[in-house]
Amino acid sequence: MRIKRFKPILLWLVGSTMVISLSGPSSYGATRTANDRRLTSASELVAMLKYDMQLQDMLSRCKEVAGVVTPESYLKSNPDIFNGIAPGSILWPQVVGAFREFYTEACGYIDTNMLLASMAQAYSSNLTERELAEVIKFYFSPVGKKLIVANVAANIALQRTSYEQLPEVAQKANAHLIKTLADLAKKNGELNQKPWWRFW
Repeated sequence: MRIKRFKPILLWLVGSTMVISLSGPSSYGATRTANDRRLTSASELVAMLKYDMQLQDMLSRCKEVAGVVTPESYLKSNPDIFNGIAPGSILWPQVVGAFREFYTEACGYIDTNMLLASMAQAYSSNLTERELAEVIKFYFSPVGKKLIVANVAANIALQRTSYEQLPEVAQKANAHLIKTLADLAKKNGELNQKPWWRFW
């Protein structure tokens, strides 16, 4: 009698488990497929908008700025910055090489593939699959194609204008920072000096 009483309950539990196990992975798979399709469309949109071209221009501008900011400019704002090493010193070429290496590494943050993937992910997260299809359809139109060209030109112009101002701004900021640190170092030395009446 006890077995008969609990048998329907056991069957219901087994049936529910089967429903969950059958519907769960299928639903997850469908959602993942939809996400993959949306990300694929977003990647297509990023390619259409020629962001890769804009990122390459950004990298070029960064390297150009690296060539403008020289160790001589730093030396002018603070003659002691290189601890006595100056143009004409035997070690000066190594200082120049260190500057070039620094700015090459500084521009290395522009990883084109990583940034393009990040942009595609952003479009995929903020637009539905249908919206992405509509946007892509628009950019395939004559007006859309012209807008792509105009957007690329506008973004590159913005980047170039920003980078043209960067060297002067960076030099002034670096000069201010170097002077501030030098003043603090001097003040620290004065604070650590013993009073005249202390001999220990």
